[in-house]
Amino acid sequence: MPDTDGTSLVEYARKDQVATLTLNRPEKLNAFSDDLVRHLADALRRFDLDAEAQVAVICGRGRAFSSGADVHQRQLRKREEFEQHGGPQAGARIPAIS
Repeated sequence: MPDTDGTSLVEYARKDQVATLTLNRPEKLNAFSDDLVRHLADALRRFDLDAEAQVAVICGRGRAFSSGADVHQRQLRKREEFEQHGGPQAGARIPAIS
């Protein structure tokens, strides 16, 4: 019998030694939002702690595995958030080459 949890942005199911982590945001083509990233990290920790699971498969519900980053969420961010979290928009300082 599979071990399932269908209430999350990432569903975790295990059958025998195979854990399946399903991105569950099909209305947004499973675009990665901050919440989805947190839920995926939780599911991966759960896999790490699952003594019965030997392999994990990550898939997406609906017609796409994932469309990538949630662009709409990123557009709503202030510059200060990008600076806090890093990334190309943070204006990372690249050391000058002499």
